Amino acid sequence: EGYPWWPSLVYDHPTTDEFLRGKGKSLRVHVQFFDDPPTRGWVSVKYIKLYAGSDCKEAQRGGLYFSGKPEIRRAMEMADNAIQQPKEKRLELAVCTEPSEPESGAEEEEEEMELDGVSSGSEDDKENNSEDEAKGRKRPGRATRLASAKTKRRRIVVESDSEASSSEDEFKPDQQEGSSEESSSGADEGPISEPESEPDQDSPVKAPFKRKRGSPGPRSVGRQAPCALSETPKRAPAVGAKSRLSGFSAPESFDSQSNGGGAGGGPASTGQAEKWDHEKLEWLKPGKRRDAERRKEADPDYDPTTLHVPDDFLSRCTPGMRRWWELKAQMLDAVLFYKVGKFYELYHMDAVTGVSELGLVFMRGSWAHSGFPEIAFGRFSEALVQRGFKAARVEQTETPEMMEVRCKATVRPTKFDRVVRREVCRVITKGTRTYGVLDGEPADGRSHYLMCVKEKADEGAPGCPRAYGVCFVDASLGRFHLGQFRDDRHCSRLRTLLAQRCPAQVLYERGNLSAEAGKILKGALTRALQEGLQPGSQFWDGPKTLRALAEEDYFGAGNGPEALPHVIRGMVSPTDLLRNSSTGSAEGSLLERLDRCHTPFGKRLLRQWLCVPLADPAAIADRLDAVEDLMAAPGQVTEVGEALRRVPDLERLLSRIHGIGTPPSKDHPDSRAVLYEETTYSKRKIADFLWTLDGFKVFQKILGVLGPAVGDFKSKLLKRALSLQGDPPGDGLFPDLSAELKRWDEAFDHQKAKYSGVITPRGGFDPEYDQALADMKETERRLQDYLDKQRKRLGCKTVAFWGTAKNRYQLEIPESVADRHVPEEYELKSTKKGYKRYWTKEIEGMLEAMLNAEERRASALQDCMRRLFYNFDKNYKNWQTAVECIAVLDVLISLAHYSQGGDGPMCRPVVCLPEEDACSFLELRGSRHPCVSKTFFGDDFIPNDLVVGRGESEDAEGSDGAAQASCMLVTGPNMGGKSTLMRQAGLLVIMAQLGCYVPAESCKLTPVDRVFTRLGASDRIMSGESTFFVELSETSSILQHATQHSLVLLDELGRGTATYDGTAIASAVVKELAENIRCRTLFSTHYHSLVEDFSHSSAVRLGHMACMVENECEDPSQETITFLYKFIKGACPKSYGFNAARLADIPEEIIQKGHQKAKEFEKTTSCLRLFK
Repeated sequence: EGYPWWPSLVYDHPTTDEFLRGKGKSLRVHVQFFDDPPTRGWVSVKYIKLYAGSDCKEAQRGGLYFSGKPEIRRAMEMADNAIQQPKEKRLELAVCTEPSEPESGAEEEEEEMELDGVSSGSEDDKENNSEDEAKGRKRPGRATRLASAKTKRRRIVVESDSEASSSEDEFKPDQQEGSSEESSSGADEGPISEPESEPDQDSPVKAPFKRKRGSPGPRSVGRQAPCALSETPKRAPAVGAKSRLSGFSAPESFDSQSNGGGAGGGPASTGQAEKWDHEKLEWLKPGKRRDAERRKEADPDYDPTTLHVPDDFLSRCTPGMRRWWELKAQMLDAVLFYKVGKFYELYHMDAVTGVSELGLVFMRGSWAHSGFPEIAFGRFSEALVQRGFKAARVEQTETPEMMEVRCKATVRPTKFDRVVRREVCRVITKGTRTYGVLDGEPADGRSHYLMCVKEKADEGAPGCPRAYGVCFVDASLGRFHLGQFRDDRHCSRLRTLLAQRCPAQVLYERGNLSAEAGKILKGALTRALQEGLQPGSQFWDGPKTLRALAEEDYFGAGNGPEALPHVIRGMVSPTDLLRNSSTGSAEGSLLERLDRCHTPFGKRLLRQWLCVPLADPAAIADRLDAVEDLMAAPGQVTEVGEALRRVPDLERLLSRIHGIGTPPSKDHPDSRAVLYEETTYSKRKIADFLWTLDGFKVFQKILGVLGPAVGDFKSKLLKRALSLQGDPPGDGLFPDLSAELKRWDEAFDHQKAKYSGVITPRGGFDPEYDQALADMKETERRLQDYLDKQRKRLGCKTVAFWGTAKNRYQLEIPESVADRHVPEEYELKSTKKGYKRYWTKEIEGMLEAMLNAEERRASALQDCMRRLFYNFDKNYKNWQTAVECIAVLDVLISLAHYSQGGDGPMCRPVVCLPEEDACSFLELRGSRHPCVSKTFFGDDFIPNDLVVGRGESEDAEGSDGAAQASCMLVTGPNMGGKSTLMRQAGLLVIMAQLGCYVPAESCKLTPVDRVFTRLGASDRIMSGESTFFVELSETSSILQHATQHSLVLLDELGRGTATYDGTAIASAVVKELAENIRCRTLFSTHYHSLVEDFSHSSAVRLGHMACMVENECEDPSQETITFLYKFIKGACPKSYGFNAARLADIPEEIIQKGHQKAKEFEKTTSCLRLFK
C-alpha cells in the first residue's frame, strides 16, 4: 500500500543548495522524479534503493520495482538513458524549480515524521554537485496536490519501534502519571521547588520539555554526499543510514533512535552542527578529565572510576540533576538508573549507552535523556550487564511528604534541600547478580563467579616463586570458596583454576599482579569483567578484613574461620573435558556428553565432579554401585526423572528467600527505597516461595517412589542420600520435611496470597499478629461489658456506641434520657437531633488500647512476609541438605543414563591401588572416544587397546624387558588418529574416576592424581608467547608437578623449532618421564630418530596407528593410504606427509617438488650417518 517505486534523480534544492535535510530517521534526500513534466520532493532515506537499470531482476515481473503502469515504464526508460551519461550531463536534467510541497522551512519539516514518497540515491560528489539516478516512490505532482488541497494529506509514518511500543514495559512518556518527581529533567521538583533563575546557556540542564518521543542526532550532515544508499533495518533505521551514508559523522552510540525526527528536539533539530550538551563540557572530554582527588589522567594514581565535577557547574544545575552529577562523579564507570517518580531515567552519557545498547529512545531536549518504567528494570539491567556494563540502581529514599517534613525542620532550606533524597541502592555486575525480585531471571543455571585474587612473590620457594590467594563467590547462591596455593613461574595452577571455575568478573589489587599473571587474566578470561582496586581503600589487607568481619559478626553465632572451605586444590584437566577445544563451547565436550541432569543444581554438581574426580578406589566403587542400582530400576528412575523436571532452581530460590527474610539494615539505603510496584514485587516473592514449597513436595514424592527399593541398593552413597535422618541404621542424610511442609501449607491461604500479594497468617503461626488480634478481641469484650453496664445505669436499652476512626465508641443517648440524668464523668462530644453523644475516661483508655492493637496488627501484616521468610530460613540447613541429596541423585541418574545408552559396549571400570613396588598402570581393551561416535569419513568409531605400565597378557612380548614400561611412544601417519587416541585415554580415566561406565570392553587402572596434557599447537598472541614457548612452558609445568601416579599426554613436542633442537628436547623429556618420574605417559611424535633411540629401552614401549598402503613406490602420487585407526605395537616406518598434502588439495606439481627435496634430505642424512 502506498506509492510505487519511481526512478528519480538526486540533486540540490534549487533555493537552499542542499540535497540532505534532517538527521537520524528524519533524514531526507531531495530528488527529481523522472516524469513529464518532472516533479521533485524531499524523500525519506528510509526507503532508498540504488537504481540498477530496468533489466535488473527486481525490475522484472515479480520483482520489488516492477510496475505495469505506462508512466513508470517511461520513467524507467528515461532513467536508463540518464544512467549512461556522465555526471556532468546529468546535472542538465535537473530542471524542476517549482515547489513540489509547502516549503515553509524547518518548522514544517520538523512536524512531519516521514514523507509520503520514497526515493533512493546513488553516489554524489560534494565538489561538483553531481547527480545520479535513484529509484523511489513518487509523490503526487504539485498540481494534483493543489487540486486536492481541501483533502487531508495522507502521510506514511514508519513504525520502527512498533515492537517496543507495544510492550507493556516500554517507556511511554506521554502516558505517565503526573508527579512532582516525574519531570523529564529529573531535576525540577514540581510545586515543592523554589523559584529558580533561568539556567545558564552553557549548562547541560535545560528547562524541562514535555515528554515526547524524539530522535535527535548529534551533528548536522551538511551537504556531504552519501557513498551509497540502502534500506535500513526496521528496528533501528539510523543504523543503515549511517553505514551507507559514510559522510554522516553520527557516532556509533546513536544507532537506535525514535520516530520523532525533528519533533523530538535535540541537536539535529536546528540543522546546524551541534553536539549533546555533555559533549560540550571541556572538563568531561578525554584527556582533560580529573578524578575525585583532582588527579590528571596521566597521573599513575589516577582513578578512572571517579570524576571531578567543578563546583560552579554544580551550582548552575537544578537540584535533581546536581544529585545525578554527584553520584556519577563517584561511579563514572557505571550506568546510573536514576529513579524519577515511577521511572528509571538515564541522562547524558548514560542515555547514549541506553539508546545504543538497549534500544531505548531519546526524549526531547538538547541533552541526552532516555528512560523506562520501574517494572522493566530487571529486563534492561540484565541486558546491560550481559554486555559487560555496571548498572547502578539509584532509588528515591524518601517521599515528597517526608521531604516537606525535613525542610520544615531546617532553618533555611535551599532549593537543593527541597528535593527528595536519592541514594545508590545496588551496583549490579556480571559477578554480583543475585536475581532478586527486581532483577531478571537467570538465563542459565551455571554459576557466574566473582573472583578476587592476590599475588605474593616468594622467591625462596624452589620451583614455586609465587603464591596466590583466591576467593570465588557465587552471589546467586550466597556461597564463597576461599583458599591459597603456591605456583610455578608459568602459573600452571592459576591457569587450571581459571579453566575450571571460569569467573564472570575478576577483582585484583592494582599494582599487585605480576606481568605474567596479568597476561593470563587477559588471555584466558576475554569475556570476564576485570577491575583493579585501589590498595587499602578498596582492596583491604588481611588484618583490616578480619577486624571488619569480627566487628560486624559476619559469620553469625557459632561460625568462625573454621567454617571456611578447604584450600582450593588444582587438578590439570584434559582438553575436551568442559569445553570443545576448537570452538570453546560445551558442544562436543565430555560435560555435554554426560550432562543429562534434570535440575540446575544437578548440572552444577556434575560440573564440580568432573573438575575434581575421585581418587579413592572405595569411593569410586561406591559411585559405580549407585549407577548400577539405578540401572536396575528403570521404571522408578523414569518416574523420578519426570518429577525432577518440575523442580525449580531451589538453591537460588533458597538464597533469594534468605535475602528477603533477613531483617534489613537500617543503614542500607535499599531499606529506605520508595518503590511504586510493591504489589507486583510482593506477588513475585510469594510466587517464588510457593514454587519452592512445591519443589520440596516433589522431593517427598521422589522419596516415596524410590523408598521401597532403597533397602536393596548396594551403594552406601545412594542409601544415605535417600534415607531419612534417624532411620535405621542411622546414617541417612535426607531430612524429614513432611511436618515442616504441612506447617507451611497451613500457615496462610496460598491462592489468596498469590493473587493479592498480601499474606494474612492463620492463627497460631505469627505470634505478633496473633497477639494483636487477641488484644483487639479483649478490648472489644471490655467495651461491650462497659456498654451493658451503662445501659443498666441509665435504664435505657437503646444506648449504643457511635463513631468512626479515632472518634469511635461515643455513647449515643436519647435526649429524653440524657436530660433526665447524666453522670458527672460523661463528657459531651457531639449532638444529633434527638440524641447526645458522650465520652468517658474509661472509653478513651479502651479506645487507645484498641488503636494500639490495630496499629500492631497493621505493622505485623506489613512485615509478615519478611518474618514468614525469616522463619522459613531458620530451617535453611535442612532445606539445603535436601537439595544436595537430590542433586547427588540427579547426577547419578545422569551417569546411569549414559552408562546404559552408550554407542557400543560399556563396561564398569576397575580402579585398584597399586601393589607394593609395582608401577602404576592403565589397561584399556576395546576402548572408544566418549565424545566421538563416527570417524571423519562417517564410519563407526574403531575401538583400540591401550596398555601402559604393565605387560600385555595376550602378547608374547609381555615377558620381555619393556613389559612394565610406563611410557608409550606413539607414531603413525598424519591424520591417523594419534591425538584422538591420547585424548580418548585421558577422558576415559576421568570418567572411570568420576564413577561412570566407560565406552570399552574392559578398563583397569590404578588411581590417577593428575592428568597433564600438551595437545595441539597454539600461541598466546595476547601474552607475546610463541607456539614453541607455550609448548615448553606447559612441558616445564608437567616436569615440575607430575608424580608417579600422574597421566601425561604429550603430542608432538618440539615441532615448533628446528628439527635437531626439537628432537633433542623431546628425547630429554621422554627420558625424564620414563626413567626418573616413571609416570604413565603417551608421547606422540614424527621424529623417527627419536623412536630409534628408544627402541631398545626397557622404560619405553613403541606403538603406532596402523594404515594400509597400496601401490607404494617412489612416486607419492601413485600411493593410496587407507587409515585403519587401529593402535598396534611397533613403530610406523613413515609419516606419509605427502598423503596429507594431497588430501589438503596442495597442487600436484608442488607435491612432486617436495617429494624430490625429501629424497635429497634423506640421502644427505644417510651420508652423515655413514660418515659418523
